Amino acid sequence: MPRVPTFIADFAAKDAGLTHADAATLVAEVAAAQRTGKTFTLSMRAVGSNRTLLLRGSPAASAFGARGGVIVWIFDATDSQVEIGRLGGEVTRLGRAFAALSQLIEAAPIPMWHRGPDLLLTLVNRAYVDAVDAADADDVIARGLELVEPGTGTSPLAAAAAARDAGEL
Repeated sequence: MPRVPTFIADFAAKDAGLTHADAATLVAEVAAAQRTGKTFTLSMRAVGSNRTLLLRGSPAASAFGARGGVIVWIFDATDSQVEIGRLGGEVTRLGRAFAALSQLIEAAPIPMWHRGPDLLLTLVNRAYVDAVDAADADDVIARGLELVEPGTGTSPLAAAAAARDAGEL
């Protein structure tokens, strides 16, 4: 039966559960925490396990004013890592969907635009840029160029605010 490590250096032992490289990293982080008083966080896998371990180290407070002690807390972060992986996949999927939607909007033959919560333009397509005789979408947004039918009597921001207030946005 493997023994429980007593000192950080013991994690480098063959049966201590960490690879030699991970144990060396842990030893180096503990030494740095002893010298600088800074905390550290490491993510590692135990040898022969699919569990992800999160190691957090910080200087230990001493009642006698002695310095150099470091407490290392070890957490099983496997479920968190699985969730992070799932969310990363979701971010990738949503990024692709947004890119496809952006391409569709850009290819539309009619002016299209989007306003942010402040009702200012955040996105316009090429047809909008051409309609307001601007250089590009960034120019339209930076200058706040509005596409307005002459003689309507309502400013674009007022019309957008009215649509928002009526729940039509």
